[in-house]
Amino acid sequence: MITQDYLKSILEYIPESGLWLWKVKRQRIHIGARAGSIGSSGYRLIKIDQKTYRSARLAFFYMKGRWPEPQIDHKNWIRNDDRWDNLREADFFLQNTNKFTTRAPHKDKKSNLPIGVTLTCNNRYMVRALLNKTRICLGTYDTLNEAYEIYSKFVKENT
Repeated sequence: MITQDYLKSILEYIPESGLWLWKVKRQRIHIGARAGSIGSSGYRLIKIDQKTYRSARLAFFYMKGRWPEPQIDHKNWIRNDDRWDNLREADFFLQNTNKFTTRAPHKDKKSNLPIGVTLTCNNRYMVRALLNKTRICLGTYDTLNEAYEIYSKFVKENT
């Protein structure tokens, strides 16, 4: 595992832009060249001493001197936008909640309804969400659009 001092000796992180620049010459890489590349998952990946790291995790380590627990969240959900003000340490619940605040409704694979919305036995739409790791009911509604609007508003207000 690398140390923060070692990381800072070989790479420069620019928090305002999220850019990583090499401070040392490596094989075909020149000093000042942009570090890493975008992987198939959309995250910027940087290889250091034969180990590949996500650049957002490196940014957290570079700035704080410790590895994030357990995850790093991109607030705007752009996986390679590693500006420091766009990153935050996040647990599973925050990551899951953030998915629904900035993108189109995700659908549950079984019910084909947006996440947070279920169909009740009397054909109304029930809205449930997580708050402080506790599931709460936000009510039942006649239309799917109304239910999803309530869910979206709740998530935006509580993240």
